[in-house]
Amino acid sequence: MCPLPAFSTECWCLRCGWGRVIMPLLVTKFYTEEEIIMKKLACILALLLALTVALSACAGKTEGASNGGAPAQTPGNETTGSDSGATGGGALVPGGEGAEPDSGEMGGVIYTLSEDGTYAIVAGYDGAATDIEIAAQYENLPVRKIEDLAFYGNIITTVIIPDSITTIGDYAFENCTDLTYVEIPNSVTTIGVFAFAHCSSLTGIELPGSITAVSDYAFADCSGLTYVEIPDSVTSIGVFAFAYCSGLTDIKIPNGVTTIGRSAFADCFSLTGIEIPDSVTIIGEKAFYYCSDLSEVKMGCGVTTIGDKAFSACDSLTDIYYQGTEGQWQAVEKRGADIPESCTVHFADGNE
Repeated sequence: MCPLPAFSTECWCLRCGWGRVIMPLLVTKFYTEEEIIMKKLACILALLLALTVALSACAGKTEGASNGGAPAQTPGNETTGSDSGATGGGALVPGGEGAEPDSGEMGGVIYTLSEDGTYAIVAGYDGAATDIEIAAQYENLPVRKIEDLAFYGNIITTVIIPDSITTIGDYAFENCTDLTYVEIPNSVTTIGVFAFAHCSSLTGIELPGSITAVSDYAFADCSGLTYVEIPDSVTSIGVFAFAYCSGLTDIKIPNGVTTIGRSAFADCFSLTGIEIPDSVTIIGEKAFYYCSDLSEVKMGCGVTTIGDKAFSACDSLTDIYYQGTEGQWQAVEKRGADIPESCTVHFADGNE
């Protein structure tokens, strides 16, 4: 008599001397010793076959990645994969074998052509030099644009941009922490979001008179920035445009700007004075949040709204010189602006 119970949950390979095998559906069946051996051998062979197939598939993927795979691209189009993108003459063609022939490299700068083939684009940088000058022409075509992420996180310290360039893309020079100087020509009409964010060694910047806006986060966290010249052509300063520029001590906003975006100058700890022209109508929320050294503000009479917490944590602010009358000041929407109670507002008519 078999000592195991009639319904058992043990694995089929743990069996009694009578060879009873309990299947997952709890069906009991008796096998001879020869049948048991044959089933064991069949299972072992099936496992070996499955293992062989799996190993073959893995080997195929590895070979494909090493021989036919395209090189990985990091932000800024730096090549980190195989060297298949390098041509015999030393020019690097993004994408490796099979890449379009309208891509190439000059002086470490990688260029490509626009989709319509009418102009060239700066796609990235793969050189060792830290001082670079972007070419005005590539393949006898004007270089019009610096692509998004083109120099992201690169080692460059100075860059000269030619007057053929009209667009500096989003994140184009972000995280270039060694960048100390950049020359932007008057041909540039657009500077993208985060274009120079986190360039901590950048000390000064002159924006060209051809732009109409300072984009969101364009110079955020440029902690070494002490000097900024904003041209009269600018009409808006984007959100967080100069936030966390802890070295910025003074800035003049030109007459023509109508909007100072949310947190545009937030956490500019060293900012001591600010001039806001009559053209500005809106000072965004937290625009000067935590500018702890800000002591004096000259404000035009065109302001209609001062956003929530615009001057919150500006503990050193003692004087606001408002260019309108007391009556005009009272009409300004400034509830929640957090202007310190100790701050004196001076009016154009001599009242305080």
